Amino acid sequence: ELPHNPLLFAMATCHSLTRINGVLSGDPLDLKMFLSTGWELEEPGEDDTRYDTIQLPLVHPPKKEKEDVIDNEYYKRCHSPWEPAKERKEEEEEEGVQLGILKQFTFSSELQCMSVLVRKLPSEDSRLMHVFVKGAPEKIKQLSHTDSIPDDFYEVLASLTQKGYRVLAIGYKQIRMAWHHAERLERDAVECDLTFCGLLVLENKLKPQTFSTIQELQMASIRTVMITGDNLLTAVAVSVTSGMVASHHRVIVIKSSNQSSNSRPSLSYHVLGSEGFNQSLLYSNTASVTVGEVHDKILNVNRPSINRALNRNGLSYQALDIEHREYFHLAVDGHTFAVVKEHYPEVFEKLLVCGTIFARMSPIQKSELVTELMGIGYGVAMCGDGANDCG
Repeated sequence: ELPHNPLLFAMATCHSLTRINGVLSGDPLDLKMFLSTGWELEEPGEDDTRYDTIQLPLVHPPKKEKEDVIDNEYYKRCHSPWEPAKERKEEEEEEGVQLGILKQFTFSSELQCMSVLVRKLPSEDSRLMHVFVKGAPEKIKQLSHTDSIPDDFYEVLASLTQKGYRVLAIGYKQIRMAWHHAERLERDAVECDLTFCGLLVLENKLKPQTFSTIQELQMASIRTVMITGDNLLTAVAVSVTSGMVASHHRVIVIKSSNQSSNSRPSLSYHVLGSEGFNQSLLYSNTASVTVGEVHDKILNVNRPSINRALNRNGLSYQALDIEHREYFHLAVDGHTFAVVKEHYPEVFEKLLVCGTIFARMSPIQKSELVTELMGIGYGVAMCGDGANDCG
């Protein structure tokens, strides 16, 4: 049982779950998160609507069964009335707590987070509101006060994502204002000045048929590419587990630095698993050690096939890039994808043919990549399980 603290309250409220025909429905990972709390969601129905009152979605701990009350009475008779009385009071307060969800900003792929404005019921202070924000760890870190971020944030995040876990972060804050003012708050006024609360670690297992399906596609010389909104290291781990990247292949991550006013952003190349490689560097916008040898290899790889592909001869995957894909795969996130496309056209050409992992991609970028691949002669089929995979 989780203690009553901001982390638990965020897990209970910061989601877009709803009941459809009495069944709790929504994002599968949100559903797992909420069910792990053991709390219950109550939504106002048509019969609960009042013109003179505001009916809010409520979450609360499960109500104890009657036999638990009987056991409590026995406990009171058999033990000292002092300390147990204090414990009983705390338990009763926790059991009676309800969280009303006043306002919700749904998940945005562009902002990489969602948030809720919550009021604790009952409350002695009617003006006290709680804000919970859930999203990509890098984003929540950016929105949080520096002194609330653990020193080993990047190291812990890297160790979890490289194992294939999906990692989200949670931040929170309190604000005091009247409800009618809180109702008019803009999103940027809510999702700022947070206290970092912690990481939420989820395991999204592959479907049983995934590995054999990828194998079958590869046997038919059909190239497979991963385009995801998830963390880059999580995507790399899943690509290996699924067989998309063979265990003896190397993955080279292209990372872009922040753009200065006088020059284009620089690129750095990180060979995963190489000696001296620090995975936490991939989360820093300032970390870049340009590896000239890797850069030159990418620029010169399979140039004749690249040129033929650019001439739209409709060459097969095997003719285009099977040779160099036996050695390495390129991986980028959405930020670097945009930088390479705008500032490094010579690298972008190679990325289209050598790239296997595209992480932290927005829905628009997913569509752009498909269009670019078709532009060099590929026939592209895309599958996904979310609404943002359509376009």
